[in-house]
Amino acid sequence: MNKNDNFSQNLKTALDIARHAPSSHNCQPWRVNILDSVPNDYDIKKTEESYFISVSFDDSRLLTSLPTLKREMYTSCGIFSQLLTQAFTYMGYQCDEHWFDNKDLILILSLSLTKTSSKHALKQLHITAIMRFTNRGPYEQVKINIKEYEALISDLNTNIINSQLIHNANLISSIAQLIEDYAGLDFSNKKVWQETYRFIRFDDNKAAEDGFYIRNLFGSVSWIFKQTFRFISHPKNDLLSKIVGLPNYMAKGLANLVKDTPQLIILTAKDDSNYSSLQLGKELADIWLKAQVQGLSFHPLSVLLQNDVPREKLSNILKNNEEILFIARLGVAKTPANKAPRRQIESILN
Repeated sequence: MNKNDNFSQNLKTALDIARHAPSSHNCQPWRVNILDSVPNDYDIKKTEESYFISVSFDDSRLLTSLPTLKREMYTSCGIFSQLLTQAFTYMGYQCDEHWFDNKDLILILSLSLTKTSSKHALKQLHITAIMRFTNRGPYEQVKINIKEYEALISDLNTNIINSQLIHNANLISSIAQLIEDYAGLDFSNKKVWQETYRFIRFDDNKAAEDGFYIRNLFGSVSWIFKQTFRFISHPKNDLLSKIVGLPNYMAKGLANLVKDTPQLIILTAKDDSNYSSLQLGKELADIWLKAQVQGLSFHPLSVLLQNDVPREKLSNILKNNEEILFIARLGVAKTPANKAPRRQIESILN
């Protein structure tokens, strides 16, 4: 096997880990290309032993129904690129990241072999990544202690991202009320819901590459529930959906889950730039993996951040002067998360 074949195999190994990164609606909006070379004006150090790959958006998978979803797309790609980089590092590569953020490119990874690798660390990363799924079910009434929380954020780059743990019951109740009051904005917005509906997979037995099955949203439900929800929630039936109160029903259900959650985690930055959102993803990748090892689950509450009014009210409740980029339920799930679809390597690698 020549060195290029060896690199191609290592790239597939890294992608097999990174493809398990969480993303909004599990849309998995990333694309990877192997670059034969990089232009001289990119100011990237090049040697005969260097390899280059690019990470960019797959436009066909982007969520675009709200302007704020752009941040979530960068965060999703940040998680993906962090897992990709970590896998390469454990395989013995030095990884240098170059940020571009133009129309066709987010970043370039410059890779060169070193003499340091860890098969054990690579194996553990792979095991942890494939076991991690978003758990939207109820959580046990177990508060994590300060040592557990500090372990989660021990490597957080606080020059860019800061964190806050909320376990005050009154605060959590206020945030749950925000969800009950405003989550319906997304559920009743035809354009937003049309995009969401596109990612719901109603046939649990049919293979899919992205999105979520009904079981990922509601757990185990009856055939009647599934078919009723499928019909009423269809975008063409948006008037019927509002008449029967489906948006409010879903908002209240999510609010009740939050109200019964022992703690929430908040991640903030000085601004909500594309770069901050990408860096949030990179930090979040590490925190999420540590949580998995500790037996903790995350459930992002993005509905609070996608519209101006609830986002501003949340900021006022928390008395936080930074931009809130991420909020999630955090705790010990009562039941294991259901597996969600994942893209194949060939679909990611162009």
